[in-house]
Amino acid sequence: MFVEQILNALQIGSTYAIIAIAFTLLIGVLNLLNFAVGEIFMLGSFFALTFLFIGLPLWVAFILAMVLSGLVSLVIYYFSFGLLKGAPELIPLVSTLGFSILLQNAAGLIWGAERQAFPESISSSIVYFGPIGISPAQIAIFAVGILLMISLDQFIQKTRIGRGYGGSGGGNKKIDLGSPSRC
Repeated sequence: MFVEQILNALQIGSTYAIIAIAFTLLIGVLNLLNFAVGEIFMLGSFFALTFLFIGLPLWVAFILAMVLSGLVSLVIYYFSFGLLKGAPELIPLVSTLGFSILLQNAAGLIWGAERQAFPESISSSIVYFGPIGISPAQIAIFAVGILLMISLDQFIQKTRIGRGYGGSGGGNKKIDLGSPSRC
């Protein structure tokens, strides 16, 4: 039982890690803080769910959901950062908070506030490794999370664009704390 809870925590943790990577890239690379990132992930889930309910294959539904989520993200960027360029730093931040509230309420109106389940596209049978039971969906979520993290790491370390992003995040800036160094 304890080991199964550890596996559940790893699955949920890999989901949180993907969202944390999105925040890290926004803050570290673009020097922006977007409070609506979680809602963009939520919309992606609802878009995919809608496409699956109308009968599209899983992979098509996920690709379309990612494209639509990206478009929503571009709209938020345009209105929160593009139009407000040169405004005090707090204004775009409050704008993304407003988009966060707007998207939450819009999703509640369109899809309802009740929990909705994805149609079973992966077997729900539990696979047992001795006394430990784990579902194929948990394995898939964990594997996709690890795959995305490794892919992003390789992209940043091995590609010219990635190395440019990695160097533009301000990692080489020195912080002046107002006291002279005694080294």
